[in-house]
Amino acid sequence: MGSKRELPGALAAQAASRTDASVRAIETVVEEIRRERAAGGHVPAEPLTLRAVMARAGLNHRFLYGERHKLTTKPRIEAFVEQMNAAAREVAQSSTPLDAARDEAKEWQERYEKALRHAHLWAHRVRALQRRVRELETDGRPEDRSEGGPR
Repeated sequence: MGSKRELPGALAAQAASRTDASVRAIETVVEEIRRERAAGGHVPAEPLTLRAVMARAGLNHRFLYGERHKLTTKPRIEAFVEQMNAAAREVAQSSTPLDAARDEAKEWQERYEKALRHAHLWAHRVRALQRRVRELETDGRPEDRSEGGPR
């Protein structure tokens, strides 16, 4: 090892592997967003941000500020975010109020359906727990002898 900053070969390879996996995760998210926007034509309520892309990739936004990425990966992702936001602004300006209302209704419908799914799951869980409580209560209770049995 020549300098204090050099890593042993195995550590350097492992770090490079993690970095490559992170860059692949970012690229995967970029492609997913492109496909979603192309398929749905949906105009999001909020502009896309670099932080949102990184969060969706499961990475901290500061990952792109490292030496290896601040001059390569970060400018590419920033350009992608700006391109997506410009396209969203263009679609938003060309859409009619009816289209905007439909988009908003679709968002609310999705929220409603998600809430219903959660409510259904919780109701199912409550019923299961109530059954379990009844089972436990009857297991610990002495037999009922009110039907003419000996006292």
